[in-house]
Amino acid sequence: MSPRIQIFILIFVLLILLFVFELLRRRKISEAVTLWWLFIGVVIAVLTVSKKLLLYITLTLGTALPMTTLILLSLLFILLMLVYFSMKISVLSDQLKDLTQYISILKNEYDDKFNKMK
Repeated sequence: MSPRIQIFILIFVLLILLFVFELLRRRKISEAVTLWWLFIGVVIAVLTVSKKLLLYITLTLGTALPMTTLILLSLLFILLMLVYFSMKISVLSDQLKDLTQYISILKNEYDDKFNKMK
């Protein structure tokens, strides 16, 4: 991998991490998600800088080029994030359904009491 590509990747990772920390500062994402992004940013930066480690992983996985290995690992991370967010959405959907049912029951009880007072 040429030094020009390495610098580009490192700058890109740094910009992504700065953006993620800005989202955290504005409370747009949680600390747990920030840790995931921090982890993958550090892993990509280390693999970009450490040619021997990246070459070892490339040979172990059987990919053709080190850049392909970085892209593969990035796609695997994205897949993990999609599974994580799918799980979160499912939990939130269940909580929303339960909350909606609870509010409906409370409203019904309130309407019954209000109608009895008339």
